[in-house]
Amino acid sequence: MKTHLVLFAALPVLFWSTALAQNPATPPPIRMGLWQYEVTMSGIPGPGGPRMIVTQSCVTPETWTRSFQNPHPSAQCTTTNLHQTAHSVTFDVACSQQNMTSRAHVQMALDSETEMHGTVQSTVSGPGFPGMNMTSAIHSKFLRTDCGEIQPGQSRMVSNP
Repeated sequence: MKTHLVLFAALPVLFWSTALAQNPATPPPIRMGLWQYEVTMSGIPGPGGPRMIVTQSCVTPETWTRSFQNPHPSAQCTTTNLHQTAHSVTFDVACSQQNMTSRAHVQMALDSETEMHGTVQSTVSGPGFPGMNMTSAIHSKFLRTDCGEIQPGQSRMVSNP
């Protein structure tokens, strides 16, 4: 159950990494290709303090324009309050899966064409716990134009210690 909870708690963060690859707004002034997202999550129950996960996504102009639909087939997600400028992206997302729900507010600063950073404030609820508040810090960096095995619009987990 704890692993399932951590993965579901990470859903807004994983949604963000896929969403970056699929936003309905105009593509921002960032490099297109393979991006890596280092996410440090605080507020997860259990020993060990904050957890870090690392994901990679393939961003293209086409996938950037199709985002915020439902990138995770096992969860139903809805995005609201989307605002994008040349230097930032903010939005709210609500997801449900089986008996669990999550709500998150995402703020990302587009620092340059090769770097972004931001935060995700989220609450996850489900059977056996009334609500878990989590804060995630995200640092994203462009790796290269060739996405290799990762298809446009997809993400892959690189590490989940």
